[in-house]
Amino acid sequence: MGDRIWKMDIKPYDQVLALTQHMINQGIDNLYRRLETGEIVDGAKLPEPAACYADENNFIEGVLFGAPTVVVKADYSNVRSVRFRILMKSGNIQLRRFLGMDKKTNRPLAEKLSMTINNWIVTVPVDVSFTEVDKNTPRGESIAKRSAAKGKPDHSIYELLMDLESMSLGNAKWEFGNWGEDDWMIGADNKKVRPAGWKLDQPRKFTDFSKDFQTTMEFCLSKISPNLMASNLSSMGFAIMAKDANKRATFEVNNTRYMTYPWTDPDNHNIAEPGLDGNGRLNYLLYLETVGSHTPPLDSASDSILSTKMGNWTEGRNPGVDDPSKFGSYVLSSTNFMDGYLIPKLSIINRTMSVDISNVTTWAEDNFFSYRWKVTADFGIGLGDSNQDDLTFKLQRSTLLSLEDYWQNEAKDFLRPLTVSPGSGAIIWAYKDIEWGNSAKHSYVHKGSVEVWMSGDTITFTRAYSLPGTNEIVYEGRTWTKFEYKIDPDIIDPNIYGKIICQCTWKIKLTMQEVSDGGMQFVIDYEKPTTSYPSNNGSGLDWIKKNLDDQYDTAFSNFEWYMNSIRDCLKGQEKFTLPASGVFYFKNPVINAKGDLVCGLEYNGNPELGGAINSGADERENVGRGDLTSIAGPASFEQGKDITSKRAEKK
Repeated sequence: MGDRIWKMDIKPYDQVLALTQHMINQGIDNLYRRLETGEIVDGAKLPEPAACYADENNFIEGVLFGAPTVVVKADYSNVRSVRFRILMKSGNIQLRRFLGMDKKTNRPLAEKLSMTINNWIVTVPVDVSFTEVDKNTPRGESIAKRSAAKGKPDHSIYELLMDLESMSLGNAKWEFGNWGEDDWMIGADNKKVRPAGWKLDQPRKFTDFSKDFQTTMEFCLSKISPNLMASNLSSMGFAIMAKDANKRATFEVNNTRYMTYPWTDPDNHNIAEPGLDGNGRLNYLLYLETVGSHTPPLDSASDSILSTKMGNWTEGRNPGVDDPSKFGSYVLSSTNFMDGYLIPKLSIINRTMSVDISNVTTWAEDNFFSYRWKVTADFGIGLGDSNQDDLTFKLQRSTLLSLEDYWQNEAKDFLRPLTVSPGSGAIIWAYKDIEWGNSAKHSYVHKGSVEVWMSGDTITFTRAYSLPGTNEIVYEGRTWTKFEYKIDPDIIDPNIYGKIICQCTWKIKLTMQEVSDGGMQFVIDYEKPTTSYPSNNGSGLDWIKKNLDDQYDTAFSNFEWYMNSIRDCLKGQEKFTLPASGVFYFKNPVINAKGDLVCGLEYNGNPELGGAINSGADERENVGRGDLTSIAGPASFEQGKDITSKRAEKK
């Protein structure tokens, strides 16, 4: 997983599916085997026997196709081309070549070659293309049932398939067995002769045949290949796209591109040679997708093709031995997953837990023999404007929160844990709300010899972070709030003090977990917010404590409501490209060094509609969100007294 964690950068795309050649062929072979056993698969069928008659003397007939395969080669002269291996299990072919006219009989002279087809393979370069699928056909309906297109008329289904009409037959490679004892050519004199290049038990070579024979074979192949397309064995999957940008959810795909990408040996940095054996099976086809209102770059743009110097998308080396999820990979950008989905939901809690001190006032009156004073404060918790959740209260990509020298030590000591790095390589999103020393929250009045001070200060620190290679995201916060007043009547009367400090802490751990429906969810564990009062002295301040407690209780009661809104994050198989049959599902979700979501992929080739996709995983939690408790308006604190001055005693 090292390269995916530390090196991958999927910009300018929002999500990428990296499928090894092994995984692509596994999907095609799975579909073929199901059809071969007579199973009915909506929208697919076993290829019908194929025949092509160029004329009465040149034909191919009775051809039975086997499961085709794909060979991926990273060719940057055409990043959208793969090699398609067509397997002809059995059949017959007859080729006839005109040699000229017999001068004596004035009849045509020709030679004829007949061969029995036995597991012949033709590997031909083809382009990969997208074609829209009609949702009103049985096949389109079948695809829609297991995808995000279900019940959504504004969603289109596009099929990624090998376009056999683009076959470059001039660059085809023919593998058609060895020369045998029964290989004879009937010459112009009707005598049997060995074909050119014949050598017992040696491989037949396409170049052994005359140009006429080669042309006829290519023509026949082009005419029978549509049988494969009709069976849908040339299909490599589907992309569900939403046309109306205004209706797109965060993860809905609007455009898909694709490219080939080489597997690199981490031991010697060699690029894998294409083929069906060895490391060639690990070369990739990448689906490059944009979502929401984001659009991909033009094909001519320099960044439209991802760099091949980012290392490997998967860790699997030995199919059949290594875990299947090591041969496919899904990466969802941090911009989409964290910044577009999770961070806004956590930012709402910033507002919910922030203290707002809207106003403080002081008042005094000095009558010499007596004096009067009064202080007030208006404050509330979670009263910020919800329209500012993605602005004022938003967690921002950050390094570390920092303390200010002028803050008193009590505040700095309490907030310091959120200024320390949570671990090597941590990706941090931070928020701070500082109401310290604000003139609107500090009030002073001087009447006669009486001076009155009143202040309200509050600081909220929150941060969300993840550590590369882990499946946890932590969101934690601390709020420090102080109300303080002081009355200095004169040099005779004693000063009056009041100070209360409230400290609140909370922490949420979100663990990403694969679930049985093929997607993932957050398992949420949180420490219920707690408050403490390291300082509470002075007349009337218990009233502030009670109101802070009451308002925090309301905020706390809504904590679970907000948490439950985060649990259901991705329903994997509904959100991205599907294979030709069956579905992919998430495995082992983690966060990488850029904050991207990285998952392995596995393949369920025969899912039961409505049943478990990932049978080894827990079921998705079905947790009701409950009711959101209304937050009360601001509390208004008032404290004051009429006091007889000691100056009256001296009268």
